[in-house]
Amino acid sequence: MGDTAPAALERVLQLCTSCLGVERVGVTCQRRRCSWYFPSDPTEQLLPLVRHTKTQYLANGTLHLIPLTDANNVIATLGIWHQGEALPPGVEEVAALVTEELKMRDLIGQMPLQQVKLKDSPVVIVMWEANPALPVCFISDNAQSLLGIDVMAVRAGAARFEDWLDEDDVKAFLRLLNAHARGARQSELDYRLKGQNGKVHWVRQHSVVQYDINGNVTAIYGFLLEQTHRKQLELQIKATRDRLSMVMDASGMGVADWDLAQDQLLMSPQCVAMLGVGREELEPCLHSWQQFIHPADINNVDESLKKHLTGLSADFHCEYRILLHNGEVRWLESHGRVVEFGSDGQPLRMLFMHQDISARKYQEKARERQQSLLNLIHQAQSIFLEEQDLAAACESIFEPLLALAESQFGFISEVHYSEEAKPFMRVKTISDISWDAPSRALYKKHVQNGLEFHNMETLFGQVILTAKAVISNNVRRDPNSGGTPKGHPPLDSFLGLPICYQGELLGLVGLANRSEGYSEDEITFLNPLIDTLGMLMHARLVEKARCEAEAELALLASTDTLTGLLNRRAFIRALNEVIAEHQPYTLVLMDLDHFKQINDTYGHSTGDKVLQHFAQLLRQHAKSTDVLARIGGEEFVWLLEGKDGMANYPLLEALRLAVAQQPFIQDGKAVTLTVSLGSTFLVGADDNGDEALNRADAALYQAKRQGRNCLVAA
Repeated sequence: MGDTAPAALERVLQLCTSCLGVERVGVTCQRRRCSWYFPSDPTEQLLPLVRHTKTQYLANGTLHLIPLTDANNVIATLGIWHQGEALPPGVEEVAALVTEELKMRDLIGQMPLQQVKLKDSPVVIVMWEANPALPVCFISDNAQSLLGIDVMAVRAGAARFEDWLDEDDVKAFLRLLNAHARGARQSELDYRLKGQNGKVHWVRQHSVVQYDINGNVTAIYGFLLEQTHRKQLELQIKATRDRLSMVMDASGMGVADWDLAQDQLLMSPQCVAMLGVGREELEPCLHSWQQFIHPADINNVDESLKKHLTGLSADFHCEYRILLHNGEVRWLESHGRVVEFGSDGQPLRMLFMHQDISARKYQEKARERQQSLLNLIHQAQSIFLEEQDLAAACESIFEPLLALAESQFGFISEVHYSEEAKPFMRVKTISDISWDAPSRALYKKHVQNGLEFHNMETLFGQVILTAKAVISNNVRRDPNSGGTPKGHPPLDSFLGLPICYQGELLGLVGLANRSEGYSEDEITFLNPLIDTLGMLMHARLVEKARCEAEAELALLASTDTLTGLLNRRAFIRALNEVIAEHQPYTLVLMDLDHFKQINDTYGHSTGDKVLQHFAQLLRQHAKSTDVLARIGGEEFVWLLEGKDGMANYPLLEALRLAVAQQPFIQDGKAVTLTVSLGSTFLVGADDNGDEALNRADAALYQAKRQGRNCLVAA
């Protein structure tokens, strides 16, 4: 340990080994803490200090330890290794020879420090005595010019060396000197000195200790090198590095250095943290980063990297997802550039900067989804207003809704109630999930009119029965799933959303098979669209009720309330339309014979029932294209389609006979009826219905004059 032995001492040890005929000779100087051996020993182990000759028995021989003395002081230990137990002859002469050689080395090295010319040296030498007070026993003259220290004051003991130290550095400085006094061989320390002119000097001190012949520390040598400029640069670099580190920490950036030749990838702590693992879990190669890239993005990243490495792009830039071991998905943005090339132009080293942009990406995605949702709401409202068709509105948004909800299947349905007030679901908008020919045929057959589902022991049944959203992310094990038919595509997850308006359940939206499952967040996100569908369904119901009310009013305005046939006003309108279109029709005017007598005999209540009885017989004989009306008390009119009047004669005669042959039964008594009929064929010359009615009325009058219960054509 320590200095390399000079050639002279090596030759002495070699000579001793040869003269004594031993295997090995070594010497340790405890004061210098140095050892020399022949043959040489790479470990240069120190031999123990001994006062008397000692013998140690080893497994492969004997070691004799002999003290070397000068003026009765032990200055070194001589070691002799050989196979015998007794000391070989000539040991005393060898010991004397080695002692003289060591003494010569000390004489050469013990030149007074005051005689060393340090005036022009950049190194200041200070020596402290190794006692508890640690006084300075020597300080070189250049300490005054280089460091601004009052050398005379220090030498005279009027000031201590540490008086010139910065207060923050005194404690570390004294701790170092005390460590040397306890035996520490060497050390190094940076500290600040304040000169007489107030200037601050940064000093690097290299310290070594001096030992006496017994191995005790006697003095501490300090070699001081003024390095203010270098230290300032070092501090500036550190400050710059710290600021850069702060910037990177604040920005969340990570740095990676890739050695392409060795495929060695070094990643900063920030970079490792992005991957959600400990550094010990990562191999220092590119694959350790690539293995986290999302399968959907790996090709894009590889292509971008390949383009840069082959010189097709100025730098590498890519946004991609990584998939952590716990299933979490993060977005990274990476920039990179080759910074070192080989002599053949091949890239050797590339630097990367990675940044976690998950928050930004999720915000962008949230904004995009929100905008898409608003577009769907607007689209549904627009189509409903334009076409007044709820099914068309639902159909137009259905596929975009599945994409927005990241779902594989789904449906939009209405909720109806049976005559027994039991709810059921009618679906017109649904994914085509037919799995074979029979199911495909069933789907096509019923989808137009709506598929009906009456079984409420299902997940969507729970939505209907509770009017609350239902989430199931394990459909197969859900007790409410109800199962699926054989061959049906598997359902892994389900979300049912009730469509309500002011608390009334009107329908529901069902979504299935989202890869990440469903959560309350999806319910909150889709609520605006669900509310819109609720308003549209309610508006459709209101519109339907309005149309039905208007139809009912129109029916009341055009219908004879007693018989259900058209009234006079509605009939005249229908007659004029037929005449205006020049359609071939026969107009028949009918009057019940002796109807006043029936009223007088049986009462008006029975008379009303007789009128209803006749109207029923009239319906039985009329075609769907015919027009029937009651235009007076017992006066009826029949507008029949036909090319000429004679073509309808058998039908009119059949009606007359039916009236006569089918009396009205009142309380078990038969009320006999007959009817007189006057008909006319509508001709192209008719300008309006009045002319045709006048002809038919004249024919009816003629039938009455002929004895009633007959048909007369005009």
